[in-house]
Amino acid sequence: MARLRALLENLPEAASIDTGSARAFAAAARSSLQLGRADDAVALGRAALTLEPGNARAWSVVGDALWAQGQVHEARAAYQTALNFDDKDLATALSCARAQLADGDAPAARALLSFVLLKSHSDELTQLAAELLDALP
Repeated sequence: MARLRALLENLPEAASIDTGSARAFAAAARSSLQLGRADDAVALGRAALTLEPGNARAWSVVGDALWAQGQVHEARAAYQTALNFDDKDLATALSCARAQLADGDAPAARALLSFVLLKSHSDELTQLAAELLDALP
């Protein structure tokens, strides 16, 4: 982990600033998260954001990694930023609603879950959104 952080500290000088590199870092972050390495996922996701601050997928994976670390408020902020750049990503919207609920903001979660239910064509997303909506106070 320390070696990864040291490499990433010099990222702007070491990597070409293009969207391909940002996508590669975001994909590596997602892979790290799937391997249970949330710290690495955060570092790689933030590296992607250094190259492309408007990369919604990178913001989303950073949110997922922060959520995995139990950093609810920070995860919520990352998800909301991701949605600012891509408001059609319903999986991120669902994750954001879950974080809003955990952060104590049931009204915001209700609105976002209703949006997901309205727009979703995925049975899985629809079911998850409905379950969260039913659990709201």
